Amino acid sequence: MLWEYGNGDYQTQYILIGDFQQPVVDNPDLPQLIGNCEILLDNIPTALDAFDGVIEGVANTVFPITDPTITEILWTYTDSNGNSISQTQEVTIENDEDPTPTVENLSSLENNCLVELSIPTAMDACGNLINGVTDNYTITDIGVTEVIWTYMDVYGNFSQQTQTVTITAELPEVNQANELLQVLTIGGSIQ
Repeated sequence: MLWEYGNGDYQTQYILIGDFQQPVVDNPDLPQLIGNCEILLDNIPTALDAFDGVIEGVANTVFPITDPTITEILWTYTDSNGNSISQTQEVTIENDEDPTPTVENLSSLENNCLVELSIPTAMDACGNLINGVTDNYTITDIGVTEVIWTYMDVYGNFSQQTQTVTITAELPEVNQANELLQVLTIGGSIQ
């Protein structure tokens, strides 16, 4: 801007017009979000900017939130001039239901030497597939063994299921045993 004082003197004045103020959040205390298995995006928090008016926050995560380790959302409000402010919102994802086995009753297994177990599955309340866990996946002990399968979800909920395994270790019939004994003692052959 050029100023003239009437006596032939002039003065130049520079005027800087800009927006250097941060937006102001509309709600400084965002409510905690609690969800069963997930958090949906229902309401986007806002801030008021002197230049742009109402600005919606941008979250540092993707919705829906299904990861129970996320406990906080960082909302950032940025105006068209690059001024920004952030605030956090607490998140709690809950699930208190035990997983449900995919097969209601596991089949009993039987063999004469060993049984290699197939891993059964369960579904948690959030729709996630869970593999069963047990102490021993190969059973060789003669007799009946009760295998206990445990299904645990990421929330610490668990259920158990039992499977019966029988190892018979059948001995050869008496005639076959006598023939085998003859072979071993006199060097004969089995016919």
